Amino acid sequence: MITSITPSNAQVGATVTIAGTGFSSQIAENNLTFNGTTSVITSATSTQLVTTVPANATSGILSLTVKGVTVQSSDDFQVANSWKSIADFAGTPRPLTGGFSINGKGYAGGFGESIVNNAAVFYKDFWEYDPATNVWTQKADFAGPGRDAAVSFAIGSKGYITTGSGASGYLKDLWEYDPATNAWTQKEDLGGAGRSGAVGFAVGSKGYIGTGQGSSAILKDFWEFDQASGHWTQKADLAGVARRYGIGVAVGSKGYIGGGNTPNSLLDFYEYDPASNQWTQKANCPHSFVLPQQFGAGSKVFVGLGGLFYEYDPSNNVWTRRADFPGTNLYINGTAFSIGNYGYIGLSETQAASNNYLRAFYQYTPIQ
Repeated sequence: MITSITPSNAQVGATVTIAGTGFSSQIAENNLTFNGTTSVITSATSTQLVTTVPANATSGILSLTVKGVTVQSSDDFQVANSWKSIADFAGTPRPLTGGFSINGKGYAGGFGESIVNNAAVFYKDFWEYDPATNVWTQKADFAGPGRDAAVSFAIGSKGYITTGSGASGYLKDLWEYDPATNAWTQKEDLGGAGRSGAVGFAVGSKGYIGTGQGSSAILKDFWEFDQASGHWTQKADLAGVARRYGIGVAVGSKGYIGGGNTPNSLLDFYEYDPASNQWTQKANCPHSFVLPQQFGAGSKVFVGLGGLFYEYDPSNNVWTRRADFPGTNLYINGTAFSIGNYGYIGLSETQAASNNYLRAFYQYTPIQ
């Protein structure tokens, strides 16, 4: 039997030690697979095997066969810096939507737009993803007007959708979703102008939103929503130029905004400290990110666009390219959220073909 796997999360090529009983001290008599992919064992005793994570391995069960007897690990081994296909989004595919996570569940939809017979169609269906069962479940439709390019974030046990562009123009209404009651409640409107293509995130008990395309100008103002009071307060403007369709994500006690366009693509990247209400410029983005997919997981920021995927480490102020987003197409205009230490990206459209909308969702396992 397999009693332990050390480490339980590692990249392809990393050394892994497996402890247990009933192993063979003859390497050739042990057949070990990582979720179906055979690995090379480098040393063996009756209680310990040393191997490396094989190329093309995916996260899943380890299976060991010794002299015709097969045993499996009780938990999945997580292949770090890798992508895993999960259940497709169960609703109508659409780009320019959003997502967030609450209490171990992911939420996606509520807004978004697609072109059907040369006409814009807005969607309001809203869905919950349970990683434990790999199942999407439809929840109450978003209660506000249909829109696209809105901002979504979660504070504690509640989710929020605000701004975006709808049939009536640029919007600034704020809606709160409570999973416990499966109900939407309208809250105080954003204090600034209505806008589309803004970015937002949550830090602690506060939500933040800024930048975007307004009715007459591209914006750089920045606003804080206090969940306890239900009110908005204007904070320090983004330190860089006004922009739209950029990066907006939080990790720990800090938020990050960057990229986007003016419409010229931008590379600058900034950290926001709510405690001091100050912006600090950080290392430039390694790629022009316009309408990217982004999430925070652990202590890192992750940003992807098309087939490219990058990790930003705030502690070292360094961008590192990670495993490319999977698939044969280049994905744009998708959504993302994180659950625990894992990231989820989906609901994209292909760059190669106009109006080719995708239901596919993927889970990313970061390097621990």
